[in-house]
Amino acid sequence: MLLNNLSQQFVVYFGHNWFYPEVRDRWEPVMLKMGLPYITLEDMVNSQIQSITFPALNMEPVTQQRAMYTLQKRDAGQVDMRQDKSLNITFKLTESYLTYFIIRHQMDMYHKIGVNVKGLYWDPITVQLLDDQGYASITYEQHQITPTGMSELSLSYGARLGTYNTFTLNTVYNFFDIWYKNTYTGKMEKLTLEL
Repeated sequence: MLLNNLSQQFVVYFGHNWFYPEVRDRWEPVMLKMGLPYITLEDMVNSQIQSITFPALNMEPVTQQRAMYTLQKRDAGQVDMRQDKSLNITFKLTESYLTYFIIRHQMDMYHKIGVNVKGLYWDPITVQLLDDQGYASITYEQHQITPTGMSELSLSYGARLGTYNTFTLNTVYNFFDIWYKNTYTGKMEKLTLEL
C-alpha cells in the first residue's frame, strides 16, 4: 500500500467576522467591484494564503554535574510553556495587491484603536490538517493572536509573467487548542493535556 505523499493537505483560515468592521466597510466594496468570486473579505484573504510556518520545537535539557559525569535531564516546564509561539503566514500578492492593504489596514486599526475598543488580541487563526478524503483530521487553533509585523511590499517593473510576489504576516499567540478526529465516533474532540 502506498501512503499519500501530498504535503499540501491543509487549510488555514481566518474565521467569520475576523476583520474589524472598519476594514470590512473600506475593502469589501473594492473586492466586489473587482468582480472577484468571493463573498467576504475572509474568503478572499483565505484564498491568498500560500504557506504557514510553525516554529521548530527546541527543548534544551537541564545539565547537572555528578562527579566526572555530566547528566542531562528534562526541564520541569511543560512543552507549551517553553516553545516559541510565533506564527508566520505567507500570502500571494494577486488581485491588485488587495490582500496586502487589507491586512495592513487591520494592523493599523489594531494598533490605533487600543485595548478599550477592539480588545487586546486578534481572533483565533485555525489550521486544519486533512485526511485523504479531504476531511479535517487534526485542527490547531491559535488563540490570543498579537501581530508583530509584516514583510515589505516590493513592486518592480521587471517582474516576469507567470510569477507573483508574496508577503508575510508575523504574529505570536499565547495559547492553542488541538482537536483530533476520534476514530470510533467520527467526531472532532479537544485534546486535553494532563498537568
